[in-house]
Amino acid sequence: MLCICSPAGQEDFFKEIGVPVATRTTAPPKLDQEAQQAFMKKALALAPKYKTEILQQA
Repeated sequence: MLCICSPAGQEDFFKEIGVPVATRTTAPPKLDQEAQQAFMKKALALAPKYKTEILQQA
């Protein structure tokens, strides 16, 4: 994914919602449905702080 954000600051959103991995080639963690829901809840709660709109599929 390539994300270009201007002005700067959006990277902090990704840092707050992201899950740290050991290296840049480490596979992302597998999230069960409950963890996915918690992740989205956190992202939706943080979105206004970073002036971010999250589009969700119905």
